[in-house]
Amino acid sequence: MSKLYIFITFILLCTNTLSAQIPKKQIELQPYFRWDSYPTFTSTISNFATHQISIKGKSGGINAAYKSEIRNNLFLKIGIGYYKFSFSEIERIHRVFGKSNVRLVSYTAPIGDINIYTPKYWYNTFNANIGIEKYFPLRSNYYVISGLTARNYYTFSQQYNMTLSTVENQKRYVKRQFGFSADLSAGILKQMGKLGIGASVILPVYDKWRQDNFFPAEENASSRNKWFRGIGAGINCNYSLSKIKHHEK
Repeated sequence: MSKLYIFITFILLCTNTLSAQIPKKQIELQPYFRWDSYPTFTSTISNFATHQISIKGKSGGINAAYKSEIRNNLFLKIGIGYYKFSFSEIERIHRVFGKSNVRLVSYTAPIGDINIYTPKYWYNTFNANIGIEKYFPLRSNYYVISGLTARNYYTFSQQYNMTLSTVENQKRYVKRQFGFSADLSAGILKQMGKLGIGASVILPVYDKWRQDNFFPAEENASSRNKWFRGIGAGINCNYSLSKIKHHEK
């Protein structure tokens, strides 16, 4: 615990004594990844076909943003991006048949009246986002950056892998609002002239996503949500649109 106090004291001293070179206006490109665990839910198709379903996802995307200083190293951040919203690891439990790693889909197979399942699926989404970031000078040209970002997702295509080799993977082009998320981030950035390079850790705080009528007993208008239950990481590449600001803290 004493080491933690020493580290915190060091950070506070750095933010008050070190010089800062922070561009007031920047553009940022950030590829990022997330690992999420979604809450278990019940899928009821009939009195007999009732399942408990748990899903995990490995998702990724890229974001482009414009950042402008509001005051005292606090920045407003507005951006757009692409995100592959994935549901890639499924566990389905039935009280009689036990566990499986698929979900039933509402798809009529051309080879007869049999059930068709997917082991993983994802939504290609466009998102608009807004957030705030705070820069804390760590030492010459190094900064700790913390932020909060809200994103609104719009899906333009969906992919469902199928378990049967005789059935092609299904791709749909349903266009609709898909979800919303809010996340916290913290990272370290090095400023090299007009270019800044760094890495950050992402903590998903809240996620809400729409259900999908490609699955039985679901409607596009309904939704699910989760708090936390995930972690992410990103690479931050910033480029200054203004002269470097130099001042003593």
